[in-house]
Formats: sequence, C-alpha cells, structure tokens
Amino acid sequence: MNRLDNNVVLKEFSTFIDQLPNPADIITDRKEAISVYSEMLLDEKIGSSWELRKNKTLDFPFFIKKVENEKVNKAVELIPTSIWNKFLKSAIDAEVYGHRPIDITYTQKNGYWIPSQIGKAKIDRFSYDNQGNLYIRTNLIKSPCNQKYRWLIHRNDGSKRDEPYGNSILNKVFWLWSFKKLGLEFWLKMEKRFAVPSFLALFETDENNEKILNSIVEGVTSQIQNITSGSSGAMANIKEVKQVKADGAVKDFRLLCDYCNEGIAVGLTSQVLASGTTDNGNRALGEVHSQTLLSLIKNDARDLKETASKLLVYFMQINFPEEAEYPEFEIDTDNKASFEQVMQAIEKGIPVSKEALYNEYKLPKPTGDEDIFEKKDDQMMMFSDEKKQKTAKKKRKMVITNTNYKR
Repeated sequence: MNRLDNNVVLKEFSTFIDQLPNPADIITDRKEAISVYSEMLLDEKIGSSWELRKNKTLDFPFFIKKVENEKVNKAVELIPTSIWNKFLKSAIDAEVYGHRPIDITYTQKNGYWIPSQIGKAKIDRFSYDNQGNLYIRTNLIKSPCNQKYRWLIHRNDGSKRDEPYGNSILNKVFWLWSFKKLGLEFWLKMEKRFAVPSFLALFETDENNEKILNSIVEGVTSQIQNITSGSSGAMANIKEVKQVKADGAVKDFRLLCDYCNEGIAVGLTSQVLASGTTDNGNRALGEVHSQTLLSLIKNDARDLKETASKLLVYFMQINFPEEAEYPEFEIDTDNKASFEQVMQAIEKGIPVSKEALYNEYKLPKPTGDEDIFEKKDDQMMMFSDEKKQKTAKKKRKMVITNTNYKR
C-alpha cells in the first residue's frame, strides 16, 4: 500500500475500533478479566504508559489540612508519612483492575490507635455480593470483610451499589492491544519464515516418469542451494528462478502495530509517540496532549484524595468520636511555586504565608520560643526572643555612644 492508502485504511480501522463493544460487557468472568489485564500490562507500550501515568500522579505532594484543635493535629502527625505513601500506591491499582480493597492494621501509640500497616491481598481473592458487600477468599473459604475500620475500597468509577468492581482504564485500549497482538504474531511468523530468502525454480520437461522427474527436481534443488552472495552461474533446463518474498504483507502488519502503539499511548496518557515531535504542528499537538495528561493525573489524584480522606475519618471516629471538625487529606495538584521561588519572594519583601511554608513545604514547625532557629543577617544568628531583645538593647546603646562622640 502507498502512503495515501495507508492513511485511508488506518482511518477506517480507527472507525471500526470505535464501534466495537466495551470489553467489560464481553469479559464478565472476574478471573478472566484480571488475567487479561495482567497480560496487557506485560505489553511494553501499555506497561510503560501506565507507569508514566501512575508515577506522575503519585509525584503530587500531599499534606493534612489542620483543624483548630491542636490535640487532634498532633495526634494526626503520629501517622507516618510512609503509611500514607503505601496507602496511595496500593489504592492507585484500582485504575488497572477497577477496584482495590485495602486492609488497614492499627497500633496504639501515645494513647491513640494509629494506622501502622497497609495490606493488599491478590486482587482475584476479592468478590462482592448483590448488595456490594466485600468478601475475601482464603483457600476455599469466602469470608465477609465486615470488620469495622479495617477495610477501605478505592474504585475507578462505579460504587458499592452500582458496579462495585469499578472500571479499568485498560478497557479503553483492549481492542487495540488485541489487534496488535494478532498482528505481531503474524509479523513474527512471516519474518521467521522469510528471514532467509527462498527461491522457486521453474523448468520445462517432457519427462513423465515419476522417478526420473524427482531426480531432476533434486538436481535443480541442489544447484539452487549452492547459490551464495555474489555468485553467478548457468543452470541447464531452468527457465526462471524467482525469490519468494512477503514484503508487502509484513510492512502492512508492522504499520498496524505502530498504529496500535500510538493509539495505546494516547488512550492511556494522551501522549503521542516521541517520533512525531519534529514538525511544528506535531509539537503543538504534543503540548495539547501534555495538558490532557495533566488533566488525567489530576483527576486520578482527586479520586485518591477522597479515599485517603476516608482513612482520616476512620482515625477520627476511633480516637475522637465526639469531635465535630475533621482534618482533611489534601493532594496539591496545582502548579505551586518552587521553594526557591518562595525564598526569592521573601528576600524581596513579598508577604508569604507561614502556615503554607510549614504545611505545604514540610518545614519543621518550632514547638516554642526556645526551639526557634532563624537567621537575622550574615553576621548574627538568633535562637530565641530573649536573645533578640538583649541584642536590640546593645545596638541602641552603641548608637547613643556614637552620637555623643560626634558631638
């Protein structure tokens, strides 16, 4: 096919893909669906696209929005950052499998029950009944996951009542992956079959005796096999020698695989392949896709925030059942200023929020006046308000002495 024919065929193929049914409606068996999703992740393009999307989502900084009750704030600070990281890394699996039940273990510390372990059993062990209640299978026994404050479920779309298994983002690229897989299998077979050139010799004979005819064929075959690179020669009774090739079919299927790869990248991350960024038009299109990817991962982060906030609700209900105001789990998806930009703003006298410095940039907050360490200027360090006052008095005395001396 020429380039114009390729574009027409690919456009028609794209239209055909769009009209295919949702794979979730076809693969209704959960074990089969999980097996398919796991196999899809082994595909290089699908695996790398998912890793890109997942890592960018988890790169967003998170913090706990505090409340007026300092006792609550200090209790929440007892939850290790590593627990929050493990929770988010576990929950985001729901993007692939549609849902992710998370098992939470608590340990008592300073009089509070603190989340200390985040567990995630194999996804194929979980199931739901008609009411959306969660069950876990251990060996051949299915048990309800109804222990209070122990289980949290993160879903990609769906709900407890409607679609408790959620929806996998891989459904968007299932058909592209399927056609790519079939095309790749065909391409590998053709490459293997025709990697070494094959020749077909056409000759004429009036011989009807089968034994003599077979002898002639063996002789012709022996002559063909002796052909090496750059060699030449004459072969008796051979009318024509042709090389058997399948270039056109192999190239067409390779084109199909390339198209499927690009469709997978766009479907999972809205990213075009890197080879298309040299042209100004393609570069502008790439910027649009980058913005779309940012929108995707922001949505993923907002979903994670809602589920992580439920863990804080558990924490409050266990430790502060009478408290009305709950702290909130926040994921900063905005393009906030870097710490260097904040420091430059401070040096230029631009007012900056202390609360934001402590909460969003994770600066250690002083526990009292004696715990303060701040730089006054290049020559002097201040460690407390008391020393500040003594230094200020000393400076005033020096100014008076100097004035008297001038007079």
